[in-house]
Amino acid sequence: MSTMLTENAQKERRLPKGISKRADGRYQGRFTFQGERHTFYDRDLKALQKKMSDAQYEMEHGIYMDAKNMTLDVFFQTWLSEIKESTVKENTLSVYQEIYKVHIAPQLGKLQVSGINKLMVQRLLNSMSKNGLSANTLAKTKAILYSVFKEAMENRMISYNPCENITIKRERVERRVLSYEEQKKFLSAISGSRYEMLCVLGLSTGLRIGELSGLRWSDIDFEEKTLTVERTYIYLHDVKNHQMRDVFHSPKTKTSNRTIRLLDSTLELLKLHKQKQEGEKTALGDGWQPIEDGEDLVFTTKNGKPVRGLNVAETLNHYVEQINRKEETAAKAEGREPVAFERITPHTLRHTFATRAFESGIPPKVVQQILGHSSLEMTMDLYTHVTEDVQAREIQKLSLFF
Repeated sequence: MSTMLTENAQKERRLPKGISKRADGRYQGRFTFQGERHTFYDRDLKALQKKMSDAQYEMEHGIYMDAKNMTLDVFFQTWLSEIKESTVKENTLSVYQEIYKVHIAPQLGKLQVSGINKLMVQRLLNSMSKNGLSANTLAKTKAILYSVFKEAMENRMISYNPCENITIKRERVERRVLSYEEQKKFLSAISGSRYEMLCVLGLSTGLRIGELSGLRWSDIDFEEKTLTVERTYIYLHDVKNHQMRDVFHSPKTKTSNRTIRLLDSTLELLKLHKQKQEGEKTALGDGWQPIEDGEDLVFTTKNGKPVRGLNVAETLNHYVEQINRKEETAAKAEGREPVAFERITPHTLRHTFATRAFESGIPPKVVQQILGHSSLEMTMDLYTHVTEDVQAREIQKLSLFF
């Protein structure tokens, strides 16, 4: 017995300086850097030595991050730049950054990663739900946090993922769609404005705002009467340089790359729009300053720059306010209550197109192809309310046989 104790003691003495063997079988390593003690554990001696060596190097070069005390703010930026930057598109990175900044950081950002538990995450999602945020935003928030904490687990910062078994209350959101009368009123309000053609094209093709903003004249075939979607535009936050910049990307999915037939009336308006744009270019001369790869854009600002989604959204709000002011004046003169024209977004144009398509009896599979959805299920799920109305109307045709 005493011989065994002596052998164990000898093995302990043979361990490198600062490393000892714990009763649970793990090796423990310690060293002090700038007056602060750091402790590491591992069941493999060589792995522990490498872990300690790497940490010492990082401390000496100012790049070491203390996992135990790291806040979610710090680790999120590490996750974004080291893990996600090389695997997802820039616009996706920008979405991650925006969701984190707006929804996650205010509640959890300053907390240590190791101190965040399931209850805290559930409380965050519950508060977002109470504030009226969509199920889609809640799902994206949860997915981001799950991936961040998964990476923290793999780096042994935490022992479990606090996003496991988190519940999200999913409610169907009624999408804003212009009625036929609203559509006529809206088109009348924007007639002759800079954004008229963009809105008309959105309503007649269902293109996303990024697809409209990235559209080139070379994408339009006036003879074949078609429009080809090959790219999308986004004004995004550059994770590396912390600056906003203009970016053209390929469409979000393979099915988003598509060719769409155009109405004759839309083509005629496009020809007039092109003539007007050529006149602006000539009049401005050197003042027309398109960005790189944006020289052939269909829709631009007054000086040739790309049209940003936020600018379009603000413009739509402006015309909605204009419509409501006109309605209030008319209602007052007629002695009645005004009928409010509800707020719309660029995506309202897309939803309205799909609604008109279903109402016109266009087969769902064709609508899916025009919208660029990756599955028919997605199309049908988004426009269930429309298909139910069409079904109710179509079923009446069977009455002829009874």
